[in-house]
Amino acid sequence: MPQNKNKFVEVGRSESDWAVLYLDKSDGRYWELSFPSGCQQGGGAPILESRTLGEVTDKYRKYVPE
Repeated sequence: MPQNKNKFVEVGRSESDWAVLYLDKSDGRYWELSFPSGCQQGGGAPILESRTLGEVTDKYRKYVPE
């Protein structure tokens, strides 16, 4: 049975720390884990969404290679 250890690698955090950018090492896609209800205790329910390079470049500029 194959193991997927460390498939997702954290590559950045938003300045507010309410969003974390991950890179899927198996296919090179970016994923963003965010807590859009930051006003709720603990940030509310987390959301994991696939992001394109263009979408993450501005928000995570220092983490994404050009």
